[in-house]
Amino acid sequence: MNLSNWGRWGKEDEIGALNFISPEKIVEAARLIQKGKVYSLTMPIHMNQTPYDGSMRMPPFHVLTRDGGDYAAGAKKPGGFQFSDGYVFLNTHGATHMDALSHVWYDQQLYNGYSEDSVKSKGAKHCGIEKVKGITTRAVLLDLPTFKGVEHLEGGEVITPEMLDECAASQGIKVKPGDMVFIRTGWLKMLDKDPQLFEHSEPGIGEACVQWIYEKEIIGIATDNLAVEVKPEERKDAVLPVHMKALRDLGVYFMELFNFEELAKDQVYECMFVAAPLSITGAVGSPINPLAIV
Repeated sequence: MNLSNWGRWGKEDEIGALNFISPEKIVEAARLIQKGKVYSLTMPIHMNQTPYDGSMRMPPFHVLTRDGGDYAAGAKKPGGFQFSDGYVFLNTHGATHMDALSHVWYDQQLYNGYSEDSVKSKGAKHCGIEKVKGITTRAVLLDLPTFKGVEHLEGGEVITPEMLDECAASQGIKVKPGDMVFIRTGWLKMLDKDPQLFEHSEPGIGEACVQWIYEKEIIGIATDNLAVEVKPEERKDAVLPVHMKALRDLGVYFMELFNFEELAKDQVYECMFVAAPLSITGAVGSPINPLAIV
């Protein structure tokens, strides 16, 4: 079965599954706020600790162009005014981030049939991250390590639709249309234990989950690993097949390197989810600071 959302929201649509979020869905999410507690699900952006794929991405670099040392060396203080300033050089898919629908494709077409020729060195004409003005919806956390009674899933372990459904049932929650799905694998703990293993292997969803994603009508999946999907891939001839089918065919958003440890500790299995990418014209992804509010 060829699963696709192309044309579902019109031939000019560029936001995909975000169309599942209605005003009523946002109100539903807001009603989940009972304690007024906010969880940040991001990882700090640190030059020497932020994970990245060294084969194709550079680590982040942060530098101050004006600091206290400048004044100690004699920099002028007009009217007594002193300040600091700086720059951050960061890959759009470095640290906690979300993918734009222009991030991956196949057969020379992006989501909804836009041509790959529209993605140039200065940015993507269609489906760039600036098309995502912000996300507010209900999110559910599927805490797989707790469900399975382990510290973390293993590298290369395939997460199946059955596993997701059974985990949700055990937590007493139901995945609904328009939801954001958080999948905790516990793999983030491997970042300190074995950084090489963390970057080159991971538990993640398998190709069978594409049907699950389509039927649930969710807007996206966020995980505590580098790629959402399992690595190494299930098929030797496939490279990130779940990315291609989810983003390109369904218009569903993938978000990586989330920190779910506090949510899991407090057993927060549903919450209001708020996130917004940087509005970088034509960017194919963006760092975000995702918030869970209960």
